[in-house]
Amino acid sequence: MALLGTEGSIRVLSEDTLVVQNAAGQREERFPADQFGGWTYAWDCLLNDLIQWVDGGAAPTTGLPNVSKSAELNLAAYVSAVRGDRVDLPLASRAGASNTPT
Repeated sequence: MALLGTEGSIRVLSEDTLVVQNAAGQREERFPADQFGGWTYAWDCLLNDLIQWVDGGAAPTTGLPNVSKSAELNLAAYVSAVRGDRVDLPLASRAGASNTPT
C-alpha cells in the first residue's frame, strides 16, 4: 500500500516496515513487535489519555477528531483497493449525500 501526498509518500512494505520519501530524501522505518512492549504499552497510553481528559485535560488521541481522520484514511485505502486506482483525500461527499448521521 502506498500513501501519496503533495510533499511525499509513505509505502507500507510489511507489518513492521515503512518507506518514507519526501524533500529530505528517503528513509526506511522499522517497528519491531516488541519495540514498545506490545499492546500492553498501547493500552496504558490510551487509558492514561482518557483519564487525563476526564480530569479536564486535552481530548484523548483516540477522540473523534483523530479517529475520524483515521477512519477516512482506512476508508480511502479500501475504496482505492476496490477501484484499483488512487483516491484523493479528503474524500469528497456525493452530491446530495449528507455527512450528518441520521
